[in-house]
Amino acid sequence: MKKEKNKLIEQFLSDEENKRMYQEYLKNPIDKNRRKVNLAFKKYYKEVRTISYLQKVIEFETKRLDKKQRIYEEKHWLILDKPVNDEKKNNLYEIIPDTSVTDNFEEIHFDHLEDYFENPLILNALAKLTKRQKDILYLAFVKNLKDGEIAKQFVISQQAVTKTKNKALEKLRRELLIAG
Repeated sequence: MKKEKNKLIEQFLSDEENKRMYQEYLKNPIDKNRRKVNLAFKKYYKEVRTISYLQKVIEFETKRLDKKQRIYEEKHWLILDKPVNDEKKNNLYEIIPDTSVTDNFEEIHFDHLEDYFENPLILNALAKLTKRQKDILYLAFVKNLKDGEIAKQFVISQQAVTKTKNKALEKLRRELLIAG
């Protein structure tokens, strides 16, 4: 029959002083030597139990604090970290444009739509638009005005602006398909 090893006793005996006391007891098994070994073992055992207890307390407290922190973070999100929609895919800080890139450059402003293009195919297609169509496209796409704002400038209805803009875009598509 195989004898099982007790790790606690092995670790106790791995210390040279404890090993010496135990060997002394084995050579001379008197009550004094037995008490000496027992006292050293009890002290060692108490230290092991204390360390084990402290490890478990630390582990428990770590888990408790982690759980508490997660609950706190769920209740107190930073405004920029809040999800934009229910799917939690986009946060506000991901959607806010980085203006620092464009702040370093001066924007170039031209008065006519044709000035923004160099491609001869696009310039030829733009040449086939009426002045009003070019002006509406310029205000809509260069100046980023809404159809209602453009309508006020031309003193026409918003529907008329939308219709003119859509016709101009369709004309450009057709011309570019034919040319390309």
